[in-house]
Amino acid sequence: MDGLPEPANIVRSGVRFVLAAVLNALLMAYESSPAGRAVRSALATVALAAVALCAMVSTAVAEESRVLLVYPEVPSPLLGEALVHVRGELGSLGLAIQVTTTAAEERDVKPELAPGTYGALTFEERPGLLILRAYHPGSPEPISQQLGTQDGRITPLVVGVRAVETLRAALQQYYYSTHHPVPEPVKKLARIEEPPPPRPAPPPPPVVAPSPRPVAPPPPAASESRASFTADLWLAPTLQVDALNARTAGAASLGLGAGSDWWLVAAELESTLLPFELRAESGSARVHRHAAALEFRSRLRLSEAVGLFAKLGGGPVAYRVQGTARSGYAANDETHWTAFGVAGLGGEWWLGPRVGLFFEAEASAALNAPYVRFGGIAGDRFERPLLSFAVGIMFGLVR
Repeated sequence: MDGLPEPANIVRSGVRFVLAAVLNALLMAYESSPAGRAVRSALATVALAAVALCAMVSTAVAEESRVLLVYPEVPSPLLGEALVHVRGELGSLGLAIQVTTTAAEERDVKPELAPGTYGALTFEERPGLLILRAYHPGSPEPISQQLGTQDGRITPLVVGVRAVETLRAALQQYYYSTHHPVPEPVKKLARIEEPPPPRPAPPPPPVVAPSPRPVAPPPPAASESRASFTADLWLAPTLQVDALNARTAGAASLGLGAGSDWWLVAAELESTLLPFELRAESGSARVHRHAAALEFRSRLRLSEAVGLFAKLGGGPVAYRVQGTARSGYAANDETHWTAFGVAGLGGEWWLGPRVGLFFEAEASAALNAPYVRFGGIAGDRFERPLLSFAVGIMFGLVR
């Protein structure tokens, strides 16, 4: 063989045969025909056509994806059958095969790869050993395998598979180290999978104008934010001033009321802790006042925490008098019951939802007001009127 791929050798041999036949026929016609000039012209035309055909064949061969096989001129039966498998595998992938034979005694043959030849596979036979070497363009050292031919497991099929794998490794090394583009048949042999092209960047999301913030509803009025039913408990110290007698007493009051935000019905108890004291030449008297009242209160809310109220009510009241007489006089202890009416104004300030402070001022008058006698002489009546002033604490039981 002359080193060209087998398909090219076949085509060129056919061209040579056709050219020789045509030239032989033209020479015979020239010798027998007087029109020698016409025959010579036809001969030149055929020669130019043959040259063009050879050039086309050479161009087609140069564009092929070739693989070079180098093996001994007379291979062993094992290698000969293995080469059949190698040719079939490479040919099925669309690769052209170029063959070079060597003498049996040649060793370490390093082939030169012409342009268009992407790999070379050499087979070297030694006693009991088969050496496979694979080259790629520009490889300094081959990728090699050694197979023991005395091993019964090394069959022609195994040799063919090992040879193709060795060549595949060399081609992968070439592609991934140089990143040179290779033809499709070479990619199939080397099982090269190029990464898919990068996906185009997704379009930016559409700009959506921010929706206007919902307008917060106005805060509910103080009366709307409070419960429709309320219940309060209050406790307060009270300063009592009897206007006619110009006497003062200290008392304590306890009240419980229930209603709504703007009105309240309450029950209140009041009792003196420091009684009124009256003095005369004949002796002295201490007056205690104990009252219970049912009241109606009207409320006016100035804010969530501050409010004013007015009250009107009445109930029973008891006066307990303890007399002390000097020598020559007699003293009595008596209790006097009657009814009284009361009216007042006040304000409240809630420190939190359950606790608040309040103040109030009220005036009360007894229906059958009592009086104290000293030496048979009646004094001024009590609670005509009685003024009371209180500052205390409130507890919101239900709000």
